Amino acid sequence: MTLVWASILLLILVTGLNAQATDPAQGVGPAQTYTLSGRVYEGNVGLEPPNSTPLQGVTVSLYCSNNYGQQGTFLRSTTTDSNGWYGLGVYDTDLCDYYNIVETDPVGYFSNGATTVDGSALTVNWIEYTYPLSGKTLTGNKFWDGTNHVYLPITLRNYQ
Repeated sequence: MTLVWASILLLILVTGLNAQATDPAQGVGPAQTYTLSGRVYEGNVGLEPPNSTPLQGVTVSLYCSNNYGQQGTFLRSTTTDSNGWYGLGVYDTDLCDYYNIVETDPVGYFSNGATTVDGSALTVNWIEYTYPLSGKTLTGNKFWDGTNHVYLPITLRNYQ
């Protein structure tokens, strides 16, 4: 009987220790060390409100690569809030030579461009940061989108 209780106690201790070792909410495990953030707007590149409109619900993703110009492995994504703002956490376990922020155009939109302070805008949807991130400005990573309005001239003729 004592062996059974000892086994149960050991199981509880081991399970509890494993839960603590991987639970970031308890301060153990991967720690967020940086945040890559910015905004997504509808409008022309460089124009901010009131000359552009923040876009809510746009997906922005973070990728990890060890090769320049390659998007790499998906790490995580988020969506923009009502102010067009997004933030992507970078954790101490995200070991990359290049951190790539990629914006996915919402349905009915196309990209006008991207700007960054200390990263590199590789395309209109892609901003890249080179390791190490310390000492760099990680905010102000912006994307601008436009709508796909196509106006076709229509001529009405009276056919008989």
